[in-house]
Amino acid sequence: MIRRLSRYTQSNFASLDDYLHHINDTLKNLDFKPDRPDTSAITQLKDTLTRLEVAQIKRAAIAQGIWDFYPTPQNVIDKMLSLAQLHPHHCILEPSAGSGDLASAIANLGVSKIDCFELHPLLQKALKLQGFNVLGDDFLKSQPQPIYDRVLANPPFGNNGVNRHTRQAFKFLKPGGKLITLAHHYQLKPSPGDRSFFAWLQHNNARFLNCGQAFAYSDRKTNVPLQIIVIDKL
Repeated sequence: MIRRLSRYTQSNFASLDDYLHHINDTLKNLDFKPDRPDTSAITQLKDTLTRLEVAQIKRAAIAQGIWDFYPTPQNVIDKMLSLAQLHPHHCILEPSAGSGDLASAIANLGVSKIDCFELHPLLQKALKLQGFNVLGDDFLKSQPQPIYDRVLANPPFGNNGVNRHTRQAFKFLKPGGKLITLAHHYQLKPSPGDRSFFAWLQHNNARFLNCGQAFAYSDRKTNVPLQIIVIDKL
């Protein structure tokens, strides 16, 4: 019975309340014995409810137009993970973690040590529901601790965010670590302020991967040209 529940998504119901009523009706038909609790079924149910609540938070955040919240598209996540060359023992940081799409993909690879920053309280709730360790809200005001093997980031693009977040994220890497971050395609229309950032990237032997208008496939769409920046810390 619970297996059938786990196959349902929000698209099957008009609202979360409808889904919860469905679960309640289904549970009435389950034969839970006090001396032999079905812990596997309970775990599946909890996981399903968590996924639904996170999805609801994500939709609410998009509907509210939370500043610079653009969930990372799955095809971009796949490229970032390929570039990151993750191992289960790695210690990972995701600044501006949003609703946790990227962090969840990292966890699915067997990585257990994932720390996050997120500015908005609603999105912090989504991260905590999924069990991620939220270190704080404002990443740019945090004190860098160079303890991370990898930093993967989808930073805010407004207010010179990519420049500031990328430089800050680099400080969190241990020697031998790797930074994989998204950026709008600076080279298409660089501003005078970008030149200092370009020089810093060049100094750190940054590599670039053009992703075109990949955010056209995001849950919150935009046509901003995108690239991935990769930097190895020596």
